[in-house]
Amino acid sequence: MRIVVICRPDLPVPPLSGYGGLQRNIYDFVQEIDKRGHQVYLFASLDSDITTLKNVQLFSNLKCATWANLVENIGFENRNESEITSQATKVRLLESEYVNFVIKQLGAIEFDAILVAYDNLNLIKLLRPYHSKTVFSIRDNLFPETKEFLKFHPALRATDMAGHLVEENPELKNISKVMWGINLSNYGYSESYLSLSIETPQIPLLKKWQSQRWDYLVMIAGIGEHKGQSTAIRLRNGRVPL
Repeated sequence: MRIVVICRPDLPVPPLSGYGGLQRNIYDFVQEIDKRGHQVYLFASLDSDITTLKNVQLFSNLKCATWANLVENIGFENRNESEITSQATKVRLLESEYVNFVIKQLGAIEFDAILVAYDNLNLIKLLRPYHSKTVFSIRDNLFPETKEFLKFHPALRATDMAGHLVEENPELKNISKVMWGINLSNYGYSESYLSLSIETPQIPLLKKWQSQRWDYLVMIAGIGEHKGQSTAIRLRNGRVPL
């Protein structure tokens, strides 16, 4: 098969050392597809490393990932809010150019399927001629506009990594639960726990923790409104009714 994989361009594939997330998922997926002898056309930033993958061809108009300096902290800690806001504005423009590049290149290559691992509704709309060949791997929450688009475009198939989108949107018949796997050889096994709790973190437990005024909560995730960090901070400060 000839498979197009469209990745978001904020980090290279695989991502920088010590960072997980989407780009590591994509690299594991592409690596396995490569082992099976399928041709992969990967859209990602040009600082991605596919040198060991013989059946993978990299496409991009971006020399480097748009937010690599943030993750690598190359001078980032010394930048002020105005500079970071300016970069965010520039990144939005670069992403628009990247999306247009993807659409243009798709018209010049032959392929059997497209995997979109990039929550960009404008891209999904522009892919409309290819919806019968497209699988949209939803990474963020299902925002209302995206949900509405999926509702009226049943030919577009979407996948939900955790299952909650399927459960919360039973009217959408074109979403399926498909768990992303990991390459187990990349992770060592340990018989000891980093931490252990026999309590399930449901509302009663959170109420208990709040009443005890624990010193901190830990959340490992990207920063974003849909991730709920603001709720975690308010909970820590005792300002969220549970």
